[in-house]
Amino acid sequence: MSEATQDPLSAAPYLPIIQRVRRRGLLIIAVAAVVVLIVAVRGATLYAALLPGEMPVRWVDGSSGFRCSSTAPIRWVSAEPSTIFGPLLQGLISLIVAAPLVHTGIFGAMLARSRRFLLGSGSAAFEAFWTLSIDCTVAWVAAGVTVAAALDSWEMWSLALGHRAPVVHALVTASGPVILVGLGLSILLAWREGKAVSAK
Repeated sequence: MSEATQDPLSAAPYLPIIQRVRRRGLLIIAVAAVVVLIVAVRGATLYAALLPGEMPVRWVDGSSGFRCSSTAPIRWVSAEPSTIFGPLLQGLISLIVAAPLVHTGIFGAMLARSRRFLLGSGSAAFEAFWTLSIDCTVAWVAAGVTVAAALDSWEMWSLALGHRAPVVHALVTASGPVILVGLGLSILLAWREGKAVSAK
């Protein structure tokens, strides 16, 4: 059996579902990019007030490099451009990388081929669902982590200026569950759409 025949992306009944799932993934990434840009504009307006000074961060410099600290979640460091805008830049880079992966589905297709090589081929519906689940995961994880980091930066800026940001803090706290719920619903929707096609 040829690779084209095995590839779930070549199964015509599933092409509309694949396109819809990828469009939804790109929409999630686009929304995350807009959030990051809004936070970046906010940071630009606070830039002069933050420099020179110190800024709290949730990352500590340990022997193994930067890591998240649960015992000392906030540490004050010198407020430099890299400290202020670094998480935003990293988030944008992750979105720039994730967008073509979701648009082309290349990462999901590669993992699907690896699964077929190790475990053998499944039905066209399962193969398509497997690929789409990976696309959903890439989109939601990249977007969710990026938005959480951007909102976390906003909260840290507020603390550096002596203000509290309870709404932003609540959004940062809720970001983890939102990512999991959104990812779960996205995968469930893809599965239901694929099941509807399989039943025809």
